[in-house]
Amino acid sequence: MKHALICGAGAVGLSCALSLRERGYEVTLIERDAAGGDGCSFGNGGMIVPSHFTPLAEPGAIGLGLRWLLDPGSPFYIRPRFDAALASWIVHFARAAKREHADRAGRVLRDMLLASRELYEQLADRCDNVFGLTKRGLLMLCRTRAGLEQETRHARQARQLDLPVEILAPARAADIDPGIGMEIAGAVFYPLDCHLDPRLLMRKLTELAIAAGITIHWSTSLD
Repeated sequence: MKHALICGAGAVGLSCALSLRERGYEVTLIERDAAGGDGCSFGNGGMIVPSHFTPLAEPGAIGLGLRWLLDPGSPFYIRPRFDAALASWIVHFARAAKREHADRAGRVLRDMLLASRELYEQLADRCDNVFGLTKRGLLMLCRTRAGLEQETRHARQARQLDLPVEILAPARAADIDPGIGMEIAGAVFYPLDCHLDPRLLMRKLTELAIAAGITIHWSTSLD
């Protein structure tokens, strides 16, 4: 029997482990944190978003990315230093940040995201939706006219990829979510987007992995 070793018992690692186990592999997971830890899989937004089909390497991303690289308060800050690998990565990222690349990647990302959504639906059906998968869509609220114009451009790209999307006036957005408490110029609604409770998802994935005979070594590192 084939044996697979997976590093990391987050959502991705556990999902891969379960998929391999269903294909007849013996699977061992190594996780550096203790069981039920506070890694990113436990604390993320729990969003499943086919609307997020735009790759990171898109036109304009390199300028924003470089500004973030130099801003210690940004989520993308890297301490300035000479690093050949980092410099090479920046060059390759800049070359990839072109419209034709973004258009090609968008179709691939769309298909992957829709497939992911379907798998979450199947998992929810399998386990009585204990992790609270909610299929109510995503409502993007835009405070300013400029923000609405930017989100509208993204919505038009979504339509070109055959994804359902609605561009809404403030009154229509309030019909969808009466709890909106701020003034907006408009909104964009992506009906296929979903969300779930990441902690409950992780608990269920771990239970399924153990029940399937997957070996998990908690608080273990390859160092």
